[in-house]
Amino acid sequence: MRIIIIALSLILDFSPAAGAKLFSECDAASEVRANVEKDAPLQVRSSISSGSPCYAVIATIDGKEVRGYVMDGDLDAVIAFEKAKNESLRAVLSLPPVVTAPEPPPAPTPAPAAAPAPAQPQPEAAKPAAEVPAKKPNPAADLR
Repeated sequence: MRIIIIALSLILDFSPAAGAKLFSECDAASEVRANVEKDAPLQVRSSISSGSPCYAVIATIDGKEVRGYVMDGDLDAVIAFEKAKNESLRAVLSLPPVVTAPEPPPAPTPAPAAAPAPAQPQPEAAKPAAEVPAKKPNPAADLR
């Protein structure tokens, strides 16, 4: 029984059904542009996962580049793409968090220069004698 299962799996691995369809859109009902083998060299450009995974690829078929979409995750190029994506994600998640330094407080603005205090009026007694008007002699005052 084991021999039959092993033989059947080997036959399926080498059959043309072991490849995948290259679609014009990310939809199994869209136009099939080509059939690619499981080990075909593909450039996997991106992946879309809305329900079932879909991969945007570029395949070289008969010397021509054919762009399309595959929905088979068992292709060697797709497996390598997923592995690289997961390793990249793990590497990013294992990095220590980036803690930014807090912004320094704003520099204190210098206080405006104090304006000179307005001159206080001096009382009459504090004025120098030169400023006190001299009394004019009053001849009438002397007559009394």
